[in-house]
Amino acid sequence: MIQNQSSACIVPFQVTPPIVPPAWMIGAKTRLMDCWQPQLEWIRMPELQFRQNEYWAKLNAIEPPSNSARAFTLPRLIRPQHEALQLHQPFIDLRSHGPHNIAHAIVGGLIGFLGCQHAASQLGLADDLVAVIAANVASYVKDVYTLLGISVVQTDGPVSGMRMQCNFDDLASVGLAQSLLPRKIAAMMEEKGKSVPGRIYLARHGSRSISNSAEIETLLRSEGFVTIYPERLPVLEQFRLLWHAETVIGVHGAGLAPLLLRSILPNRRPLQLIEIFGPGYVVSLYRHIVAAIGGQWVGVRGQISPEVIQDLDVNQGSGIWRRVCSKFHGRLPGRFLVKERAWQRTHQSSSFTVDPESVVASLAVLKSGLSEPTPRVIQFPLSVT
Repeated sequence: MIQNQSSACIVPFQVTPPIVPPAWMIGAKTRLMDCWQPQLEWIRMPELQFRQNEYWAKLNAIEPPSNSARAFTLPRLIRPQHEALQLHQPFIDLRSHGPHNIAHAIVGGLIGFLGCQHAASQLGLADDLVAVIAANVASYVKDVYTLLGISVVQTDGPVSGMRMQCNFDDLASVGLAQSLLPRKIAAMMEEKGKSVPGRIYLARHGSRSISNSAEIETLLRSEGFVTIYPERLPVLEQFRLLWHAETVIGVHGAGLAPLLLRSILPNRRPLQLIEIFGPGYVVSLYRHIVAAIGGQWVGVRGQISPEVIQDLDVNQGSGIWRRVCSKFHGRLPGRFLVKERAWQRTHQSSSFTVDPESVVASLAVLKSGLSEPTPRVIQFPLSVT
C-alpha cells in the first residue's frame, strides 16, 4: 500500500512559462531627469521570459513517532505547542504560507492544495485531502479554503500521516491556476455581479500606505473610481470585486491576489491594472498574473527617498543581515532561523508619496495604449523654480 512505501510517489506537472509583454513604469517628477524643469520618469520595462522548471507533487508516508513529525512543527518561540496529531486522510501542511496573508493563501496555499489534490487522485487516493493550517490563522485566510469546501485542521503541533507536498513557486501557481481552479468559482463570482463598480481604487491603511492618500483619492474620484479598503469586506465580496472590475488601481499587496481567480476564464472581459509601488519594494507577481489572464498592466512608482537609494543601490549585497523566522518568512517552515539582507525587507512596509501626475500619465497609457511617452512641450525662456 502507498502508506508503507519508503520512497515518495511523485506526480509531475507541466507548466508552460508565459511571456509577459513590455510595460511602462511611471515614476514621480524629478530633477534627475531635467535640472531646469523636473519631469516624470518613464521607465520601459522589458519583456519577461521565464525558464522552464520541473514541478511536482508527491506523497510521503510519515510514521507516528515524534522524531518524524518534529520537522513539521512550527517554532515554539512563535506559537504554543499542541499535542501531536495523526491524520488518517492524506494532508498538506499549509502553515508555512503565513497565517495572516490572503495573497499567500491564494497564490501559494490554495494552488498548492489543488495541485496535491490532483496528485492524490492520480495516485489512487480518496478525494479527501485535508489542509493543515495554523491554530491562530486569520479568519479571512481560513475563508479562502472553506469557501471552496476544503477541509481544514487547525493545529500548531506536529502532524503525522500521509503527507502531500509540492514544489510550486509563484510561476507554477500562475501557470497552473487555470487548470486547477474549480469551475464552480465562476458561478460563485457571477452572483450579484451587477452591483460591483467597474473602476475601483484599492486603498491601504498602515503599512505600505500612500502618504498623500487624500490627494490621490480625490484625483481618482474625479476619474470615476470608487475607493475601497479590501480588509473591510468579507472574502467572498473581495473575490467578486476583482472578478468583475474592469479597471483596478491599487498599491502592491495582498488585496490584488484575487485577480488570480480570473485565470478560470482568461480574456472573459477586459482588465486593466495600475499597480502602485513604494520605491523600495517593486516585484513582478501581479504583472505576471495580469499577462496570464490577458489584461493590461501599468506600474506607478512612488517618490524615491535617499534611504531607499542607500539601502537598495549603494549597500546592495553588503547590507546589514538580520534574523527572521518562519512567522515572517513563509518559505521556510519549522525550527529554522534564516538571514536576510536588510535591503530585501527594509522598505517592504514603508509609506511613500505618489506624484498625482504619474497616476494621470498611467491612466493615459491605459486609454491610448502608448508605446512611447507623450511629447513634452517646453516653453522658452525656461522658468527656474
